[in-house]
Amino acid sequence: MSTIYDVAAAAGVNASTVSRALNSPDRVSPVTRTKVQDAARELNYRANIGASKLRSGGPQAIGLVVSGVTEPAKAKMLSGIEDAAASHGCLVLVSDAHNSGDQEREAAQRLASVSNGVIFVEPTLPDEDLQELARLKDTVIIHRDVPGIAQVGKAPASGLADTIRYLTGLGHRLVTYVTAPIRSPAMADEVQSLDEQCVWSGVRLTRITAVGPGPDAGRRVARQVRATGCTAVVCAGDLLAIGIMQELQAGGVDVPHEISVIGWGDIEGASLTTPPLSTIRPNGAATGRLAVDNLVELWRRHPPSAYTCAPAPELIVRGSSGAAPRA
Repeated sequence: MSTIYDVAAAAGVNASTVSRALNSPDRVSPVTRTKVQDAARELNYRANIGASKLRSGGPQAIGLVVSGVTEPAKAKMLSGIEDAAASHGCLVLVSDAHNSGDQEREAAQRLASVSNGVIFVEPTLPDEDLQELARLKDTVIIHRDVPGIAQVGKAPASGLADTIRYLTGLGHRLVTYVTAPIRSPAMADEVQSLDEQCVWSGVRLTRITAVGPGPDAGRRVARQVRATGCTAVVCAGDLLAIGIMQELQAGGVDVPHEISVIGWGDIEGASLTTPPLSTIRPNGAATGRLAVDNLVELWRRHPPSAYTCAPAPELIVRGSSGAAPRA
């Protein structure tokens, strides 16, 4: 593994200049900064600031790049990250990329300059951009497979696939899946497992895309759901599911005796609806804790496994789902 002295020799400067160029680039001239960065890139060097902070006992900073920090599932993941960071004596600096590749890139660059390591949650940047950042800063990715970067991925058992197994056991053969326009790489994997499980189980699946993730979008799409003739609807979010359930009930549809409704996320109010909402509970907090633990291992130069499995999502059965109605 290349050292700071190797980079200094290649760039023709001293080690302290390399440190300033990589960690406080505004403190050196553009020419020197470029020479050092080029040398570091060629030597595949990463400044191990995190390890030095661990040795000195000073607080480390973790940069977190995520889109949709207010989404229930992301909020739970953030809670797990903060809990683990606190246990390691770290600070967490959060930047919301707002589902924009450009904003994600800018956020990553900002956080990389002021943090000791970066965690990405479901990034959309190209692999090469993420790999370039990982060469200069210890990096962990959640729910995305990028060669050469430590990641925390989904468990092999899919929440959606398990839900189809559950519905099949209750006699459902016509199922509608409702999603929102924004689809993450992790959700694309979920949908693939959903398709495969439907084929295996002999379930006819209809897909509908709502105009947004909230309950209003769910209410607007409820008539389309009803028109499919399905006996169960699975949603990509609890708020979508709640909106669909409310509109179906307003139209005289009995949930779950005519149509079962299942959400995703297990938000705080999911158990307070009438009937209580069945939902898929992703283990976001445990995933966040694993990501921080992996980053700390990188600082200690004990690289974690290239792929760490997060705990599997759990189907929480409540009153909004039940047996399929008889013909």
